[in-house]
Amino acid sequence: MIAGYRILHELGRGGMATVYRAVQESLGREIALKVMAPELARDPAYAERFLREGRVVARLRHRNIVTVHDLGLGSDGAPYMAMEFVPGGSVAARVGSLDAAAALRCMRDIADALDHAHRNGVIHRDIKPENILCHDDGSYLLSDFGVARLSEATSSLTAEGSTLGTPQYMSPEQWRGEELDGRTDLYALGVVFHQLLTGAAPYSGTDGWAIGMQHMTADIPRLPPSRAAFQPLLDALLAKQRDNRPADGAEVVRRVDELRSQLLAVPPAPPNAVPANVTTPLPAHAPTPTPTPLSPNPSPTPPPTPAAVKPVRIAPPPIATIQRATTAKSSNAALYWLLGLGLAFLLLMALAGVAYLTLKAAANNAEQSSNDYASSAPDNPSPPAAANGAAAPAGTDSGGTSGAVNHTAMDAGVAAALDLLGIKYSVDGNGDFRVVEPLQNGRRQQSWIRSRVENYAGVNVREIWSLAYRNPGAPLPAEISSQILNDPRNSAVGQWRMESDALAFVVRVPVNTNAYQLSQAIDAASRTADAMEQQLTGGGDQF
Repeated sequence: MIAGYRILHELGRGGMATVYRAVQESLGREIALKVMAPELARDPAYAERFLREGRVVARLRHRNIVTVHDLGLGSDGAPYMAMEFVPGGSVAARVGSLDAAAALRCMRDIADALDHAHRNGVIHRDIKPENILCHDDGSYLLSDFGVARLSEATSSLTAEGSTLGTPQYMSPEQWRGEELDGRTDLYALGVVFHQLLTGAAPYSGTDGWAIGMQHMTADIPRLPPSRAAFQPLLDALLAKQRDNRPADGAEVVRRVDELRSQLLAVPPAPPNAVPANVTTPLPAHAPTPTPTPLSPNPSPTPPPTPAAVKPVRIAPPPIATIQRATTAKSSNAALYWLLGLGLAFLLLMALAGVAYLTLKAAANNAEQSSNDYASSAPDNPSPPAAANGAAAPAGTDSGGTSGAVNHTAMDAGVAAALDLLGIKYSVDGNGDFRVVEPLQNGRRQQSWIRSRVENYAGVNVREIWSLAYRNPGAPLPAEISSQILNDPRNSAVGQWRMESDALAFVVRVPVNTNAYQLSQAIDAASRTADAMEQQLTGGGDQF
């Protein structure tokens, strides 16, 4: 099939290519031969992407990156890539079974490889266990740069699909479709680290939307107590904001080395040391005495018979003494218990008073903020009709049901969260919170946090709507529908919804979400909608 190579057997098959174990006949060495699927090879764009991967890896010369030996086209026109054969397979088969030393070695090797790639302008964008290979010498190698991106690339081929990747390993900024840098790979490496330590990814779900929302808003999982020492490194790698992650792979290597020195370096025992928990047995008899120097022919003398040691008996204290001590301790314990009960009661009363004052202040602030905003905000289009209670859009869970509109306690929680975040809002007649968020370059984006609670896949959620386009008084242009269907963020972070003359991006959050998670969801909805708005209006700002 490919001149100069003899195929031994298949190693693996994916959607884009098949990898074979083969022999490069000219040198007699075993290699991994990656051959693109013939049906995809007929598409010039896919073929170019495949060849680009080979050229990207060929420029990276590092001990922890798989080496590319050859690149070309087979007799049937399908591109192929001859790579270094790594006999140990991928680390995916060892997830959950590696000990701490091996997990740290994997982290160090791949972080070092990523540091080299990033310094050469290459972002991998698909770090996962399947793309980490285990060498038989105990080292780990990074492979599969199929969706890698050159930082200096400007062509449509390299710029397309900024959200390409595997959902379980995509960074928050990757889910939002933002411009990426090397720290997105470090986030994915943190996901792999959690998987190596626990056997499971930190976030999972039944669909891309559920996984993406967790990456953007959910708390970082806590490791089991036996792995608690690794939590600081995991927290740094999985930070939601990229500025809070390690700056580069070299910093990750440094942190891993510190962990290894703290956890894995066991100081050697001193020579002839006796363990503290081992009792040295007494000799059966006394040693033979040393000869006396004054005697020319000394003869051993029997050891002296040791005098009998009379055991010492320690008499117990009088019973009366024990009883008096016990009585005194019991009296003291009762006194301490009563004092503690009284202090606890006072503390509860104080906390109740603080909670009452806090809730009252939050309610007053929410009302004042609403009044101030309603009087000062410029005129803006009202929310789409569906925001006032229309049916769920096509493609949502058919089992979803709407809750009642009146959720006073939950609405108060939203108001308190917005006040805490310093976000101005107004409340319309349906109880929906209207927010106008300033974006970069002076742009603004209009969003609504709906009061209506929906039940989605058994979870009570609240929807956040953000307008992306509006055609007042007329139906939306037909070409918008095709663009929305092809948008990669649809059903991943949220869903597009078209209602009469308006288009909105909808993100769902649990009703008990905290203020930080709410702000992240609002940001995800508004930024996604604004990106589509610019695409549809040629850069115009409708909202």
